[in-house]
Amino acid sequence: MGILSRLRRRVRQLHATDDDRGIGTVEAVLTVPVIVLMILGAVQVGLWWYSRQLAETAAQEAARAARSYAATAAAGQAEGYSYLGKVDGGGTALHNPSIQVTRGAQTVTVTVKGDIVSLVPWVSPTVTITVTSPVETYVPAGG
Repeated sequence: MGILSRLRRRVRQLHATDDDRGIGTVEAVLTVPVIVLMILGAVQVGLWWYSRQLAETAAQEAARAARSYAATAAAGQAEGYSYLGKVDGGGTALHNPSIQVTRGAQTVTVTVKGDIVSLVPWVSPTVTITVTSPVETYVPAGG
């Protein structure tokens, strides 16, 4: 006889005698963890969204600095880290950020990666944002 059939028989016995003592505790044990996980999941989505916005703005700032006339990829990377330091000082939202800046003849590509705080067990969220921007070039008058 399976565990499920024994459980059903026991539930029928409880309902047959109209003895509902302890059923509230059983309901709470089954529903409270689900409700807590739903709340933590909603907060986790908010943290993911904020971290994504933070990474995207850092990538845009890095691209803006690296695309300037006669700028370098290192200047863009420094600007991205500077922005993260000002806005997310202790790395509370975006852990272990890495900023990679590639400056070519025509475009600048910035990739920002980082880990997000995990509130939900067994979930390790990360964020990766890539921004591409054209490089500013000097064009002499009449040319």
